[in-house]
Amino acid sequence: MPAATTTWVVVIAGALGAVGCGGDQAGPGAPSDPKETVSAFAQRLARQDTTGACELMTPEGQQAFARNTGTSSCASAANKIMTKSSVRREPDWKSDGSDLTVSGQTASYDGYCNRSPLHNIRLTLQEMNNGWLIIDYDDQIGYVCGG
Repeated sequence: MPAATTTWVVVIAGALGAVGCGGDQAGPGAPSDPKETVSAFAQRLARQDTTGACELMTPEGQQAFARNTGTSSCASAANKIMTKSSVRREPDWKSDGSDLTVSGQTASYDGYCNRSPLHNIRLTLQEMNNGWLIIDYDDQIGYVCGG
């Protein structure tokens, strides 16, 4: 009997760890500045690094990314978004911060009608224990600038 009890404790502890029990934490490579997170997201998309782009998002952010691009996963969303003509492949692009609004532990990137590679995309970011991650993604596919 003790072996079965131990097994359940390990399984339950593993499940709690997988869902982030104890607070949201960014991975060790998460950027420490929201501007760096936005820049890294655009750069990773440009390099077709779907895994790297998705690592910059929380599970909720990944779900929003997939949902708003009409796909079933973050990786599929990253592949699909690179086929849009409004997303330019600029692997060295860096946000200058003018497209970001930071308020405490949240930030918003607004790419509507700007000239960044993330044109017509809005990202919401949150500061976690170890860095900034994307928690929401909004893509205005049908939006027309100036119209």
